[in-house]
Amino acid sequence: MKTAEKHFVAISVHFGKVDGELWAWNDSVSEETMERPNDKIQSSESVEQYFDNVCHKFESSMRYWGYCMPELLTSAITDQLSLPKEAKILDLGCGDGAVGEALKAKGFEDLIGIDISKGMLDIAQNKGSYTSLKKGDLQQTLPFEDGTFDCAVSSAVSTYLNHTALSNWIPVVKNGGYLCLVHKASVWTKWTDEQDRLEKSGVWKKIWTSKPLPFLPSLEGSGTDKAKIFIYQKV
Repeated sequence: MKTAEKHFVAISVHFGKVDGELWAWNDSVSEETMERPNDKIQSSESVEQYFDNVCHKFESSMRYWGYCMPELLTSAITDQLSLPKEAKILDLGCGDGAVGEALKAKGFEDLIGIDISKGMLDIAQNKGSYTSLKKGDLQQTLPFEDGTFDCAVSSAVSTYLNHTALSNWIPVVKNGGYLCLVHKASVWTKWTDEQDRLEKSGVWKKIWTSKPLPFLPSLEGSGTDKAKIFIYQKV
């Protein structure tokens, strides 16, 4: 539709399951697949199955909903921390590798990803941003030696996890290293109490917290439009 000289507006119409939670993904996500995970804690098996089912449509759908958190998180890391480019960084819940791509674009090379979904890991592998990738459950002990990483990042996977996962994440970071966490609005209060408790107990100290940032601004639903970034240093 032409609106002015050399300017056009493109209108896209999608047909699908418009009365359910899955319609925005793609017609290939049928009624036989599981429903989109909500903000309630999910079992590891259900989360794994879900992301294996939608992995090939995940990136396009997230971008459609306005997802730019990998770039915002990476900018926060480079602005707030003085990490050398050779820093060893763990991407917790790396998914299809969006955060890894953003970190690599900033010059970081030693990137390790872990995710529960093999389908998502296969896509991340093809992007070539990571030194290595592992399949693992973030609610369980991680398959890394204590004190391995200079920094660990987690972009919004907290939606599907219990805050007790922090007890598995913190040990693999070096003393003096950093943990950078993204929580969307609907769940961040479930995590901040535990984060404050860990700070009071001397496990880590808060370096920086962002203002509310865009998360999925085009996705209708309470608590999905904003997120916060939290950066801590392990003591």
